[in-house]
Amino acid sequence: MPSFRDFSKFPKWIWIVGIFGVFLMLFGSFGSTAITDKQIRGAPAPAQANPGNPEVDNFMSYEETYNKQLETMLNQLPGVSDAQVMVTIDSTADVIYAQNLQSTKQTTNESDKTGVQRTVTQSNQNGQLVIVHQNGNDVPVVEKKVMPKIRGVLVEAKGAESARVQEEIKNAIQGALDIPIYKISVLPKK
Repeated sequence: MPSFRDFSKFPKWIWIVGIFGVFLMLFGSFGSTAITDKQIRGAPAPAQANPGNPEVDNFMSYEETYNKQLETMLNQLPGVSDAQVMVTIDSTADVIYAQNLQSTKQTTNESDKTGVQRTVTQSNQNGQLVIVHQNGNDVPVVEKKVMPKIRGVLVEAKGAESARVQEEIKNAIQGALDIPIYKISVLPKK
């Protein structure tokens, strides 16, 4: 078992680097400046799983919309009838708001008496949400809306006993939703 005297043999720079690394791990996330939809609306906590919550209703409406559109599309395929679809998504759509960003960068070249030169670069970035006045309300400007990621699709349909029909169903869903085929399950309906 090493004693404390063995640890004193490490150079001082190793101790300094180690302490600096611990400092970065503890305090490195304080500078986060991402602005999300929940921060804009002032939502204090994530959505609770109750039907009256607007975030949960929005989440379910995405799934229902995908379900209905896929059912309509799949029932038109030859050999497929009475298709039922269940789409699961990871989250609701993400909204990215426009920001007015201001960046500054300052570079300083220094040299000491021994001729050693050092360059110090300091950069700052400040952002402010872009707000417009519409119908008496201040509304943030939406830069883009990112649709939710699909976790998986389950299809149950008459006619899906055939491997050829199952393959056509999977290809149709893959083309419509741009998801990998391993996230699609097709079962025959009895």
